[in-house]
Formats: sequence, structure tokens, C-alpha cells
Amino acid sequence: MHVLSCLCHVAAIFQKELKELAQCVDCCAECAFHMTAGCMLAQTNAEVNFRAMPNAGMAAPLMAAAPVASVVASAPPASQGKGGLQDGLMANAAAQDMSR
Repeated sequence: MHVLSCLCHVAAIFQKELKELAQCVDCCAECAFHMTAGCMLAQTNAEVNFRAMPNAGMAAPLMAAAPVASVVASAPPASQGKGGLQDGLMANAAAQDMSR
């Protein structure tokens, strides 16, 4: 918004009729800036007030992490080839073919 305001002021140098338009755009740019700054200040104030509350850090987590054992159990063993994803996929495909 401020860039547009600047461009309008430069254009108003060459055409005097654009001076009022430049002032309107400047006012809109200032309003947008101050609204954004006010929202940021309100958010910061809310976070400071939240941290000042007792037991603020004791809130329950929204999501629990996956158990480590299930992630480790699904990984292919390192003894298969280079232990890469393709080796693991080939081993899984071979195991499925044998079970049929």
C-alpha cells in the first residue's frame, strides 16, 4: 500500500489533479498499517497474559507423538542390501508373494 502511495505522489508531481488521489491512497495505506500494528500488539499482549497465568505450561498436548517402537519395527533391517527404501520395498513384496 505504501508503494502505491509513493507512486501516486510521484505521479502527482507531474499532474496536479492526482494530488487528492495520492492523499486518499496515503490515508488508506496508513490505516492498513495501523490496523496491522494493532493486531500484532493485541496478539503479543494475549501471549504475554497467557504466559503470566499459573499453570500455563501445564496444558495437555493437542497431539501425541507416534510411539518410537512402531516406527522402528516398520523399518527394514540394515542387513538387507544397503538398507535403502527400495531394498525394504522389495523385501516386503517378496514376503507377500511367499505368503500367497
